[in-house]
Amino acid sequence: MKPPSSARATDVRDTEPETRAVGTADAEEQGDAVYVPFRAWLEARPGRYVVVGAVALILLQALVRGYVKFGGWFVADDMSFIGRAEHMPFLSREYLLAGWNGHLMPGSFTLVRVLNHLWPVNYTPVALVDLAMQAVAGLLAFRLLVSLFGRRPAVLVPLSIYLFSPITLPAFLWWAAGLNQLPGQIAMIGALALQVRYHRTGRTRDGVLGALCVLGGLLFSEKLLLVVPIVFALTFFFFTPGRPVARVRQAVTQHWRVWVAYLAVVGPYTLYYVTTVPSPVGKAPDTTLAIQTVATALSQAVLPGLFGGPLRWSQIGVGGVANPTVAMSLFACVATALIVWTSVVRRRRAVFGWVVVAAYWLSNAVLLGITRASYVGPIIGAEYRYSTDVCIVFAVFGAAAFLPIVGTYAKGTPQRLLPRGPARPASAGSRPHRAEPAGLSVEGTVAGALCCAVVITSLVSTFQYDRFWRSNGSAPYFANARADIAASKRHITLTEINLPERVQAGFLGAFVKTSTMMSGFEPRPRFLTPGASAAELYMPDDSGHLRTVVVDGFSNRKGPEKNCGWRVGPDTVRIPLVKATLPWEWTARIGYLATSDATATVTVGQTTSKVTITKGAGSLYVLGQGQVRAVTIHGLSAGSLCTNDVAVGFPRPLPGSHP
Repeated sequence: MKPPSSARATDVRDTEPETRAVGTADAEEQGDAVYVPFRAWLEARPGRYVVVGAVALILLQALVRGYVKFGGWFVADDMSFIGRAEHMPFLSREYLLAGWNGHLMPGSFTLVRVLNHLWPVNYTPVALVDLAMQAVAGLLAFRLLVSLFGRRPAVLVPLSIYLFSPITLPAFLWWAAGLNQLPGQIAMIGALALQVRYHRTGRTRDGVLGALCVLGGLLFSEKLLLVVPIVFALTFFFFTPGRPVARVRQAVTQHWRVWVAYLAVVGPYTLYYVTTVPSPVGKAPDTTLAIQTVATALSQAVLPGLFGGPLRWSQIGVGGVANPTVAMSLFACVATALIVWTSVVRRRRAVFGWVVVAAYWLSNAVLLGITRASYVGPIIGAEYRYSTDVCIVFAVFGAAAFLPIVGTYAKGTPQRLLPRGPARPASAGSRPHRAEPAGLSVEGTVAGALCCAVVITSLVSTFQYDRFWRSNGSAPYFANARADIAASKRHITLTEINLPERVQAGFLGAFVKTSTMMSGFEPRPRFLTPGASAAELYMPDDSGHLRTVVVDGFSNRKGPEKNCGWRVGPDTVRIPLVKATLPWEWTARIGYLATSDATATVTVGQTTSKVTITKGAGSLYVLGQGQVRAVTIHGLSAGSLCTNDVAVGFPRPLPGSHP
């Protein structure tokens, strides 16, 4: 039987826009739909538009942040971490379990050791590993949002905020911060996702796996301790019914096995951290300073960051800190208030999500205000590295203030969002709602517009930050040194010096020297050490280019023999200096004229070095330790040499020279 003409007309009307958009004139005349493979695949299953959108956002984030990431290099603590990995035994308590500026991070130090062992002082593998961890965190965040709210276009809005917000940018770019933050983000998202799965399946092992996920995160950052209250809040607010007191009792007793697992992880870790890791704060908390830090973090950093701000930065420390205009801060505060008010007015239980977000942010800001702000000041509240994880909490629980939880659950009853006021019954003659295609829905259109707004403003802030990130002076310094070593095409000897202050602040670690940061360059250079010697010695100048070493210090007293100075043969010859040095580590240079190739030993202070003499004019460089009154040469194996050119002091680069 043929369908009624009205039904046939409806079918044609429904398919006609698509046919006209992609078909030919002949197809329009025939009224047949044209087969478009990609669209057919998208519309074959509900939610595929959302998956494709999420993948596109994650790829765009990787492209943009990869571009910015590769514009920088190692800086500050990065070099100290490489130095520790080079000079300290790996499987030792002092390397893995010692605190670093208040952090306990054995997992981070393990990752540093592995990367530096496989690719010494190579930034590319480090950047690629960070990009991979960022992609994993993004995929897990999308999976968490979908598991809670389903494959609907609206989940792309909180996902965009998490992926592109400048709140997560500095901790990704700076390796030392990323070593804590990136694994910590993965662990936080993983713990929340496993807790949702525990409620969905009822399997205790899923909740226990969440505790193990937190344990993995604690290997990289002690801040993962704050995840445990967030996991409990997820259960308490969103999967436990009843009044407050009864709800607390039920949330604890019904899921006690999971909480015991978390306690087994958190208890020993907290005890070890409190008793062994020195606090970076040496004075009592200042209440006024803490309040100022909280206000700075809210108005200057977090709220503008959620809308893609701050759009403007100030150069302080590594990269920059948020410095939004007054208009941007005011807009962020007003917009946030309107968003929260709208959700709470429209839906019951929407306030649950905002309570979790506010509590987590406030605890994070107060901790910052009573610890690191005491020696940095309230401006530290504008440093996004300390608020990165707030973005995850906002994306998940802020979304819960607008979107209903979907699916069935075996453990706990999902607390659905309910409209305020009585529901309006459908009239007898009303038409049933016809679901629109996923790509054409009102929700999809609104979500797409919001995603575009967030991404665009965030990209503006990101590229503004990139200007500060690329101003890092360490990258060209080491690029010049690497190029000069490669151009020499031979194994040259470098002096061991601390890096310049503009490249590496001296207070950040005693291991940050040329031997640490240049040992992996090719051809691999040698470094002058006590007991060794070199016929040629080089060092980088302030720009990183290698120059011949000149020793500034005390010279020798004039030798007794005319046209020779001090003549050295097989017997010991002591060459006194014009003045004795203080006890220290000194570089000594000996210029000589030898009658034949030979070997000898040279003593400078308390250090004796074996040296090789070449026939003709030459030079020797050795290190001495302690107080130096004279340079002694003894045991010349053949011929003789003359020298009246001895200097003991500090090395400096000779301008214009090169290997």
